[in-house]
Amino acid sequence: MQFSFKCLRWMGLAGFSVAFFLLSAQAKDFPDPNVLMILPTGAFSNSFILEYERGLGNYFGFALRGTSTHHWLWEGGKTGSNDDYDWIYTLDGTGFGLSARLYPSGNAPQGYFIGPRVDFLNYRGTYEDRVKNLPPVDVTLQVTTYHLETGYQFIFGEHFVLTPFVDAGVPVVKSSNGGATLAGIVTFILGGGIYLGWAF
Repeated sequence: MQFSFKCLRWMGLAGFSVAFFLLSAQAKDFPDPNVLMILPTGAFSNSFILEYERGLGNYFGFALRGTSTHHWLWEGGKTGSNDDYDWIYTLDGTGFGLSARLYPSGNAPQGYFIGPRVDFLNYRGTYEDRVKNLPPVDVTLQVTTYHLETGYQFIFGEHFVLTPFVDAGVPVVKSSNGGATLAGIVTFILGGGIYLGWAF
């Protein structure tokens, strides 16, 4: 399973790179086919996200994003404070994501879009189990999340970009060392936010 996960990750990156360079030659004569964005609303979930998108042809865009994040996950308490949980994870994660977007209006990379996104994140941190009265242990997690996202990309003037979006995703934990509570979890999440960026 670990081998398969690593192959999927690197094959995805290689496939994205090949598609990007092959299709870039077919990009329409759009004044600003490149968009560089940050996700300020990611601060609400302790995440920093930087994304680059390239418009390819009239109807398609491909994006590559980098993510750095910090999370606490707990169970058994109402607040997650040190006195009120059964177990808790404290995790720092880094990774990247790949997106393919369809722009039905034919004005890529602006206007309404919809498409899949896959995020690959590696987490390192600690796990503490108070029920078993165990000391904190080091943990590593590899999480792949499969999304469907949709939104509208506004380009104001010549360069300023505003992109509200929503997405639905299924995160899958591929491996865990220490504190196996999360291993194999498959769930369903809803998200969204607003990108700010610059077209060039």
